[in-house]
Amino acid sequence: MDQFKCGYISSSVWIGPGGRTILPCCYTSKQNAVGYLDLDSDSIINHPVLKEIRKAAIKGDAHELCEDCVIKEQHGLKSPRHKANEKFSNKGKVKVDINYLDLEQVYLSLSNICNYKCVICSPGQSHLIAKEQKLSNHLHMVNDTEFDKFITLIKEAKNLKRLQISGGEPFQHKARLKRIIENVQKDIEFYLHTNGSIFDEQLIKMMEDFTQAQIAFSIDGHKNSFEYQRTNGVWNEVYENIKQFNAKIDTNKVKPENQYTVTCFNLLDIKDFIENYHPYFGALVFHELKNPHMYNINVLKTEVLKEFQNELKIYYDNLPDEIESKINLKAIWVSLRIAIENPASDETIAAFWKRAEYMDKVRGISLTEKLPHLLDYVRNV
Repeated sequence: MDQFKCGYISSSVWIGPGGRTILPCCYTSKQNAVGYLDLDSDSIINHPVLKEIRKAAIKGDAHELCEDCVIKEQHGLKSPRHKANEKFSNKGKVKVDINYLDLEQVYLSLSNICNYKCVICSPGQSHLIAKEQKLSNHLHMVNDTEFDKFITLIKEAKNLKRLQISGGEPFQHKARLKRIIENVQKDIEFYLHTNGSIFDEQLIKMMEDFTQAQIAFSIDGHKNSFEYQRTNGVWNEVYENIKQFNAKIDTNKVKPENQYTVTCFNLLDIKDFIENYHPYFGALVFHELKNPHMYNINVLKTEVLKEFQNELKIYYDNLPDEIESKINLKAIWVSLRIAIENPASDETIAAFWKRAEYMDKVRGISLTEKLPHLLDYVRNV
């Protein structure tokens, strides 16, 4: 029987948030892998969950965690699995047990410590949200011993091609981030996610030594839409950090990109964001929102979506080539079409307005004050 081939399954490991889960990649559809307390080096790369996925693949079966890729492929789309089979040396061939030399990609979430409480985020990515929800264990972070073992792993992974670091907010862990940069080989792609709230010139300059280095900002909208979505976020501070990055860092060596998750709050800001901020980034990537559903763009009235769809197409068709080449709107064209064809249910709309009340009462952020146009653009039930 032919294998269910996937480059990630035997050459990649995803550790997060804060060491609580181990998976082969970030594309898994249900991140319910078993947590671990003693993160010994071998269990990182041959964790029982990983071995379970590999055994299924060897039999030709897609594990339930691989569902998202399978669905994309059923619709004739190129999935992350297909891309992995092209880029990894194993060409998708799977084996049950791997060693350090098999590793080509490692992803680490340092912790869930974050200075923001974003509306589309979760307790696993923000300890402030976990505290707000009164969870008994609101901190997810590997301890010092476990972190030492991670350092051993990246030092021994001699065939590593890409190391990806995220949080929470990774710049909240400057000493650990510095140690990672100092210990991993430099002939790799080093990729760091940040919310843009902290600019550390010294650490970022250390990244210039890598063959490829990239900082992915996650900035969703600007001004009021940014501040409504990102509790504790101050737009002018983040904007100043972006300008400082471009002024003080060699952007040919550490390339900045922005990952913009499109929601009902910031959809209408896309044109302004491209127009005002494209000079600061080498790439602007726009993603559709999967969860929470109440913030999907289909909560906006259909006539609002149709009007914006036409406006965005006209704007995009008239962009100069040097700007258009930076922008990836593929997911948004599809999302707009689906949202127009499938308006949000009454239940989802009700959840939107209930959450707006929560934001006002608990977080002190008023939709009426920040984004008053949404009072007309989202229907009532």
